[in-house]
Amino acid sequence: MKLWVVGHAYVAELAHGKLQALAALPEIDLTLLVPTAWRTALGLVPLSAPPAPPYRTVASRLFRNGRIGAHVYRDGMRELRRARPDVVQAEVEPWSLAALQCALAAPAARLVIFTWENLEAPLRRASRARLPLATPTVPRSARPARSRPSVLPCSRRCRMTSPSRGSWTAR
Repeated sequence: MKLWVVGHAYVAELAHGKLQALAALPEIDLTLLVPTAWRTALGLVPLSAPPAPPYRTVASRLFRNGRIGAHVYRDGMRELRRARPDVVQAEVEPWSLAALQCALAAPAARLVIFTWENLEAPLRRASRARLPLATPTVPRSARPARSRPSVLPCSRRCRMTSPSRGSWTAR
């Protein structure tokens, strides 16, 4: 299975442990689309990939670097489109332009959105527009789970409940 992971958190070498575990699975052909650098309040963090990772890395320049919802991949989306992956895991906010880019670049792929977005807040209009394009949406929250799980509708094919209380189920 061709899996593409897209996310700015992978500019730090420390974040690559999950990718190395995924790449070790025999049925996974993993490619990472990551910015060449990510702008933070403390400055620019350059891409620091592990030496000889067991997966392909596609480094991309960004437009509006450092803006969580507004950054856009300038390079790499063309390669994503050409690769025709089976699954794209976008580790971005569901309302972001990067999520839209992933959905448009690989329309035949299953789009999984992994986000740290606070699901207790009302969904933005852009989220409601993008979520039907995604298959499962995997939210994470540092807050403890309440007695009732949060449910996020993401498409007709799945239903998402908070990982601390359950998991998504494909229909």
